[in-house]
Parts: sequence; C-alpha cells; structure tokens
Amino acid sequence: EAISAADIEQQLDNGKFLFIVSFPPNFEKDVLAGRQPQVQVLIDEFQEVGVWTAAWDGRDQAGLPVSSGVYLYQLIEGGRCHQSAMTLVR
Repeated sequence: EAISAADIEQQLDNGKFLFIVSFPPNFEKDVLAGRQPQVQVLIDEFQEVGVWTAAWDGRDQAGLPVSSGVYLYQLIEGGRCHQSAMTLVR
C-alpha cells in the first residue's frame, strides 16, 4: 500500500504503521542488476512493548533531499516481517 508524505504522520498517529524504513528509488532494479543500493535505517534497537514512532525527514544518508518516488519500508517485530511502499511527493 502506497501512502503519500502528507499522510505519513496521520498513519503513524492512527497506529497503522509503527516504523517506516526508506529504500532509495529503483532499489529492486538495482538489486536485480547486481548493484548494491544504499539502505537508510531509522531505528535498529530493541524496543519495549508499547507504541513507538519514527520519522524520516525525506533526506538520504548524506543529508540531501531525495526525489519524489515510491519508497519501500520494512518493520521486523516478533519474528515477523512487514513490508510495504509509500509515495513521497515533493
């Protein structure tokens, strides 16, 4: 399910998504072509039971704004992996 940048806060507030992890545009294409695209990890630590949020500022690891596009995110919790996509519109 794709969500727009404008909807991220509301989706997080409603508890629909707990964490959003961003993947660069063309990530899957780059992986399939044998390239090694960068992944930006927002949170990589144990969290106690509860409601947690994480926000991505729309910038890459160098601090530069990323372009509009579809970004993949992944949440791993309790041995389960949830993946989806969001749309960032500038």
